[in-house]
Amino acid sequence: MNDKLNNFLKKIKLIDTFEINLQLSQHDFIEKLSAVTEKGNLGIFSESYFGLKKNKKEYIGQISYDSFSIRKQRSFPNAKNNFANATGTMSEDNGNLKIDTEINGFKSTILIFYVCLIFFYAFALPKFLNTNNEREILLIVFFVVQGVFMFTIPYIMMRLSVRRFKYDLERELFFLTKND
Repeated sequence: MNDKLNNFLKKIKLIDTFEINLQLSQHDFIEKLSAVTEKGNLGIFSESYFGLKKNKKEYIGQISYDSFSIRKQRSFPNAKNNFANATGTMSEDNGNLKIDTEINGFKSTILIFYVCLIFFYAFALPKFLNTNNEREILLIVFFVVQGVFMFTIPYIMMRLSVRRFKYDLERELFFLTKND
């Protein structure tokens, strides 16, 4: 994504970053993170079997020597709006591991939804505005309220997903150092 879009997404809190320092070697951290991460793709159509968990590992994604890209696996009874992905870079200095992580809750496919909504309301709302009937005015009010919900609920879900995933990932990264 370009810088302007990234800055906008950070401003509306759909992208969040954090840095964590761990008393752990990079090699040990990669082993421990790999133990809780299933190797897989994070693409749009990567969720086979409707995105359900295939094993007991908590995350799915790619881990390399100096970076990772993961997201929480979804399970049927506990889906909890897991929209966010985390990408991070690692660097080690004297046995201390510094991890810079970016959590992104914005999915580009949501743009299709918003464009469809804009076209729908742009063409449907003017049809209702040419009326003086009291009953149809109530319909306009309902239509506007429904539009507000249709635009804000996906945003709220993505934002909550970023906040929840940041909290869970910070805890998971910290507890990886405690499991020996």
